[in-house]
Amino acid sequence: MAERLKTEEVTEPPSDNTPSTSGQTSRQTHGFDDVIITVAKAVSDDGDIRRLGLELGVQIADINRALETNWAGGKKTSDGNVILLQNWAANVTPSEQLPILRAALQAAGLKEIEETCLRRKGEHGEMTDEVQRLREKLQARYIEEFSQVKVSPMDPKSRTWLHHIFVSLILMLGCKGDQKKEIRYEDLFSFIKKKTDKGFITRLAFLGEAGVGKSTLFAKIALDWAMGKCLQDITLLFHESFRDIEDSPFFGDIVMNHFPIDTEITGEWIDKYITENQRKVLVLLDGLDEAKMDIKCPNRKLAIVSIARRERFIDTSVLISSRPFGADQIKSIPKIHEKYSYILVEGFTKENTNEYIKQFFKNDKASASSLIHFINTNSVVSEFMAPFPIFCCMLCNMWTVESKRKTTEKLQTISQLMKEIDFALREQYSSRYTDSEGGYQCHMEKAVEAITKVGRVAFEGLLKNQLIFTKEEMEACDEVDDVDAVMAVACQVGILMGKKRLASKEIRQIEGKQFIQEFCFPHKLLQEHTASLYLASLYNHNRSEFNRILTHKLLNDYKEFRYVLYFTVAHGGEVGKSVLEALCEKVHNMEFIIDCAFECHDSEAIEPVRNLLKTETHLTLPPSLSNAAFLFTLEPIGKEVVRRRSSIRDTLGVSESFEANAPSSDVAAAVGLFTLQNLRGLHIKTERLDDKFYTGMSAAAPQSMVSDYYINVDEF
Repeated sequence: MAERLKTEEVTEPPSDNTPSTSGQTSRQTHGFDDVIITVAKAVSDDGDIRRLGLELGVQIADINRALETNWAGGKKTSDGNVILLQNWAANVTPSEQLPILRAALQAAGLKEIEETCLRRKGEHGEMTDEVQRLREKLQARYIEEFSQVKVSPMDPKSRTWLHHIFVSLILMLGCKGDQKKEIRYEDLFSFIKKKTDKGFITRLAFLGEAGVGKSTLFAKIALDWAMGKCLQDITLLFHESFRDIEDSPFFGDIVMNHFPIDTEITGEWIDKYITENQRKVLVLLDGLDEAKMDIKCPNRKLAIVSIARRERFIDTSVLISSRPFGADQIKSIPKIHEKYSYILVEGFTKENTNEYIKQFFKNDKASASSLIHFINTNSVVSEFMAPFPIFCCMLCNMWTVESKRKTTEKLQTISQLMKEIDFALREQYSSRYTDSEGGYQCHMEKAVEAITKVGRVAFEGLLKNQLIFTKEEMEACDEVDDVDAVMAVACQVGILMGKKRLASKEIRQIEGKQFIQEFCFPHKLLQEHTASLYLASLYNHNRSEFNRILTHKLLNDYKEFRYVLYFTVAHGGEVGKSVLEALCEKVHNMEFIIDCAFECHDSEAIEPVRNLLKTETHLTLPPSLSNAAFLFTLEPIGKEVVRRRSSIRDTLGVSESFEANAPSSDVAAAVGLFTLQNLRGLHIKTERLDDKFYTGMSAAAPQSMVSDYYINVDEF
């Protein structure tokens, strides 16, 4: 049974945890230790280590001694596994160590670990010892961090092998508005290496909405390289996350922060190697929208800024991922923009969604079939949730619990899905205490209180593009009084993850701290949802501050704070109405306003949006706007028109008691749209319109003031 590797925890330096061995063993296994430690951690079941030991020819007494070492101190470790493998390797010729270990893992029934932890070497020229050692360190890091992925936001310990669950995404080459061309995952690598008339493509930005799979895609590239499945002519591949980066003069310093005990390889040496071997290196930088630095301002003293601006490592291939608004830093400066090619990450196709679900439920075909049927018969879920891997994953997890299926079947908005996830996290935490003092209700209240207090930290972090917080930053927040208690509950609930990271050199020198305790949200969407809870609470306790934040912060950058606005307006009632009133007054983007009204899903609260629609003289409804969103917004208008106008009722064949005999929402929405009193021009471009929409349109036509309309239905 493979151990679930925890990427949310920074492993302490191996010298502190790994048992010492004899000098002979250390010399004999030098260069193979990273492989040993990776395999030792992955093989966690006692039966598995027994079978592996026997396949390697290890004596039963030595295997038993290793198992006793694993359990020494009352907490299971992999120390005994490491000793067993090191002692075995000490008696094997170095050139035979990897092939024998690979065969033994397969014979012991541990093929997953063999495939994931032992990479196959590609063809490379001669490499110096330093390059080879750094290459092996990077490969071991990616295998440990990326080989297993979390598959349940409700269960931080849930893991599965990435290569089992990964499903290809839709990748479209070209900017929004340009002619786009689909590019397959397998073709990315030849595209990166291809030389054009203008030279090599050295800066490639992957743009996609939250949860569409950008980070998983980058993890997959790094893992495939580490396991010898792709890009084997690339000597060194570097994967860094913008959210973790503290910029430095040397890019290599950022890389070596992952290997704090290795003092032989310096950051300056890495930069020099990249400069001299630019086409043998690939750099992946994940999450530009989460960056703490501003790449619009040139600063040749900072490595990441210079690399992103293509002022350093000019001929090195650098891939950057970002939400669309994050790439505005690149696009706003023509000299930088022209250096980039763009790939739009658009999530799953319908077929790939089905494939993902079948892989998720590989041992439960009935559940897979029923979820696929539900998605295929629910247009909102199939168009606006299922194509996003993160939402598809959430739907799968909710579908695993029979009692949650009815709730899942009623979901229509992303906010409703996030609300269910939030409740599931709180309930999972509270259910542990059903038999204890205070019980379920008391701990549900504790969870709500902790999440609301963390909400302010979440929101203030979003304003600064900060997604990782130190304990001191948590203490500085007025909302968080007992920081230890609040953080403990938030981490137990799963809304936060605690982790340690190596302190900066300055802190290590001045304060003597080797590691810093930090907290982060498992995904930016969870941070945005938590921030919305704080804002909704602020509306009730400090209305003037709520209005100030809404007007001067959120609406000024509404695209950046799109999901915060979605989740806040979804509180409905006075909170939702207040947000929608401000949107209608300050934001001139009808598509976004209608999307927010749909997320609100409160027919009374969206009255400001309906009033705004009644003043419009021209409307354009683009294909990116959900049919369900504009149907939901316009349906009440249409119903009121039908009730008031007998001619339309007669055409539709409905009575005056319209609510009792209401036509479909498509009919009512069409009537509402075409009878808007000031509307003269209308352009609808969509993939699908129900026949009942045309029924409503025909009924409203004699009384419509629309003189210029164009409907383009592009059905697939």
